Amino acid sequence: MIELSEINLKIKNKIILEDINLSFPDKKTIGVVGKNGSGKSTLLKIMAGIIKPTNGKISVLNYVPYKRSKDFLKKISFVNPQKGFLDYSLPAIDFYKFLSKVYKINKEEFENKINYLGKILDIEKKIYQPVRLLSFGERVKCEILAKLLHSPKLIFLDEPFIGLDIDTKKKLIEFLKIQKKEDRTIFIVTHEINILSEIVDELIILDKGRVLRKIDEKEIEKFKKLKKIIYVFSDGSTKSEIIHESKIQHISLKNINSIQINDITIEDILKELI
Repeated sequence: MIELSEINLKIKNKIILEDINLSFPDKKTIGVVGKNGSGKSTLLKIMAGIIKPTNGKISVLNYVPYKRSKDFLKKISFVNPQKGFLDYSLPAIDFYKFLSKVYKINKEEFENKINYLGKILDIEKKIYQPVRLLSFGERVKCEILAKLLHSPKLIFLDEPFIGLDIDTKKKLIEFLKIQKKEDRTIFIVTHEINILSEIVDELIILDKGRVLRKIDEKEIEKFKKLKKIIYVFSDGSTKSEIIHESKIQHISLKNINSIQINDITIEDILKELI
């Protein structure tokens, strides 16, 4: 169980998070979205104990995160692919072996985990190559494998899809679906609302450091069927609207030169809610 009550964070007189009241049961996948500067990554860091809130109460897996107890840290993992920790001159497997000693993972268990995670992440051979020779997507997956070696109950993913090609994104989504089935609690921060709609149970929308909306599975299903239509008229002017995908075939093309059909973005959702 994760509970946040009246959480506030102020840094140098600037309010970063304000009056955050949230609770989440275990074994759920939660998406956190919002514009740049809305406090998404900061919220994750508070739950992971990386940042201590200015005031308020927080309990994560029955621990106070910012106290950073060893037992708590063994149960969580924080992944930010933009701030990797692998040594580019060495193969990832060398770092995994180091981690196995830190977490006291025996040889048989270590080999089983490497084989299992390597296979589902599709990097079985890549982990034996120097990190500098890997693509960005392959490095991201190597980072994720490292963060899962100790079998954490709670995983925080901060913008895991940035810079990944479509194929790698799909593989990462499938991997996260497997983790979800293994009863892990997962938090994902991303701008890509359509990716989240495939895997999350709840969606938290932040705006200017506050919780704007908490969206459940049924509402998420509705978002998945919405499209942003951009009309280009014969005089060169444009107009956009959000409609259900079932209505696209009924759009009148009178006085319309062309139309563009796009997936909705977090910005589109915020415009609807604010």
